[in-house]
Amino acid sequence: TEIANKYYHLVFFTSPFHPTLQPIEHIWGIVKGRIARTPPKSGADVVKKVLQGLEECDDEWLKAYLHVQKNEDAYIKPDRLKLLKITFINIYTFHSRSHLAVDLHITTRHND
Repeated sequence: TEIANKYYHLVFFTSPFHPTLQPIEHIWGIVKGRIARTPPKSGADVVKKVLQGLEECDDEWLKAYLHVQKNEDAYIKPDRLKLLKITFINIYTFHSRSHLAVDLHITTRHND
Protein backbone atom coordinates (compact mmCIF):
# COMPACT_ATOMS: atom_id res chain seq x y z
CA THR A 1 0.00 0.00 0.00
CA GLU A 2 2.98 2.35 0.45
CA ILE A 3 3.66 2.40 -3.30
CA ALA A 4 -0.03 2.97 -4.07
CA ASN A 5 -0.20 5.84 -1.56
CA LYS A 6 2.94 7.40 -3.05
CA TYR A 7 1.08 7.72 -6.37
CA TYR A 8 -2.18 8.94 -4.77
CA HIS A 9 -4.06 5.66 -5.04
CA LEU A 10 -6.21 4.07 -2.37
CA VAL A 11 -6.11 0.33 -1.86
CA PHE A 12 -9.21 -1.20 -0.29
CA PHE A 13 -8.99 -4.56 1.45
CA THR A 14 -12.27 -6.30 2.05
CA SER A 15 -12.94 -8.51 5.01
CA PRO A 16 -13.23 -12.20 4.16
CA PHE A 17 -16.26 -12.21 6.47
CA HIS A 18 -18.06 -9.50 4.50
CA PRO A 19 -19.80 -11.38 1.66
CA THR A 20 -21.53 -8.29 0.26
CA LEU A 21 -18.08 -7.13 -0.94
CA GLN A 22 -17.02 -10.47 -2.44
CA PRO A 23 -18.38 -11.26 -5.94
CA ILE A 24 -17.43 -14.93 -5.56
CA GLU A 25 -19.91 -15.24 -2.67
CA HIS A 26 -22.77 -14.25 -4.99
CA ILE A 27 -21.60 -16.74 -7.62
CA TRP A 28 -21.14 -19.51 -5.06
CA GLY A 29 -24.70 -18.91 -3.81
CA ILE A 30 -26.02 -19.39 -7.34
CA VAL A 31 -23.99 -22.58 -7.84
CA LYS A 32 -25.10 -24.03 -4.48
CA GLY A 33 -28.74 -23.28 -5.31
CA ARG A 34 -28.49 -25.12 -8.62
CA ILE A 35 -26.79 -28.09 -6.97
CA ALA A 36 -29.47 -28.23 -4.26
CA ARG A 37 -32.19 -28.64 -6.90
CA THR A 38 -30.56 -31.86 -8.15
CA PRO A 39 -28.41 -33.21 -5.30
CA PRO A 40 -25.25 -35.13 -6.25
CA LYS A 41 -25.13 -38.88 -5.77
CA SER A 42 -21.36 -39.27 -5.19
CA GLY A 43 -18.18 -37.33 -4.55
CA ALA A 44 -17.33 -37.36 -8.24
CA ASP A 45 -20.82 -36.05 -8.98
CA VAL A 46 -20.24 -33.15 -6.54
CA VAL A 47 -17.08 -32.12 -8.39
CA LYS A 48 -18.85 -32.43 -11.75
CA LYS A 49 -21.80 -30.30 -10.60
CA VAL A 50 -19.59 -27.61 -9.05
CA LEU A 51 -17.47 -27.26 -12.20
CA GLN A 52 -20.56 -27.29 -14.40
CA GLY A 53 -22.23 -24.71 -12.17
CA LEU A 54 -19.22 -22.38 -12.38
CA GLU A 55 -19.10 -22.74 -16.17
CA GLU A 56 -22.78 -21.81 -16.41
CA CYS A 57 -22.34 -18.58 -14.40
CA ASP A 58 -20.84 -16.46 -17.20
CA ASP A 59 -23.71 -13.94 -17.27
CA GLU A 60 -23.94 -13.77 -13.48
CA TRP A 61 -20.34 -12.55 -13.06
CA LEU A 62 -21.16 -9.10 -14.43
CA LYS A 63 -24.26 -8.85 -12.23
CA ALA A 64 -22.25 -9.91 -9.17
CA TYR A 65 -19.51 -7.40 -9.96
CA LEU A 66 -22.00 -4.54 -10.42
CA HIS A 67 -23.78 -5.50 -7.20
CA VAL A 68 -20.49 -5.45 -5.28
CA GLN A 69 -19.52 -2.15 -6.94
CA LYS A 70 -22.79 -0.65 -5.64
CA ASN A 71 -21.99 -1.90 -2.14
CA GLU A 72 -18.44 -0.51 -2.36
CA ASP A 73 -19.81 2.88 -3.41
CA ALA A 74 -22.10 2.90 -0.37
CA TYR A 75 -19.04 2.56 1.89
CA ILE A 76 -17.11 5.34 0.18
CA LYS A 77 -18.11 8.76 1.41
CA PRO A 78 -17.02 11.69 -0.79
CA ASP A 79 -16.03 13.78 2.23
CA ARG A 80 -13.55 11.10 3.31
CA LEU A 81 -11.71 10.99 -0.03
CA LYS A 82 -8.90 13.48 -0.21
CA LEU A 83 -6.86 11.80 -2.98
CA LEU A 84 -7.10 12.28 -6.73
CA LYS A 85 -7.75 8.72 -7.85
CA ILE A 86 -9.53 5.66 -6.54
CA THR A 87 -8.40 2.34 -7.94
CA PHE A 88 -10.35 -0.88 -7.45
CA ILE A 89 -8.56 -4.10 -8.19
CA ASN A 90 -10.75 -7.16 -8.45
CA ILE A 91 -9.34 -10.60 -9.13
CA TYR A 92 -11.70 -13.31 -10.32
CA THR A 93 -11.01 -16.92 -11.12
CA PHE A 94 -12.83 -18.84 -13.80
CA HIS A 95 -12.80 -22.63 -13.78
CA SER A 96 -13.48 -25.06 -16.56
CA ARG A 97 -12.67 -28.71 -17.06
CA SER A 98 -9.48 -27.92 -18.96
CA HIS A 99 -8.08 -24.79 -17.34
CA LEU A 100 -8.16 -22.17 -14.63
CA ALA A 101 -8.03 -18.55 -15.79
CA VAL A 102 -7.61 -15.46 -13.68
CA ASP A 103 -9.12 -12.14 -14.74
CA LEU A 104 -7.66 -9.03 -13.15
CA HIS A 105 -9.91 -5.99 -13.45
CA ILE A 106 -8.55 -2.57 -12.59
CA THR A 107 -10.90 0.41 -12.46
CA THR A 108 -9.65 3.93 -11.83
CA ARG A 109 -12.06 6.72 -11.06
CA HIS A 110 -11.02 10.34 -10.74
CA ASN A 111 -12.26 12.08 -7.62
CA ASP A 112 -13.86 15.23 -9.12
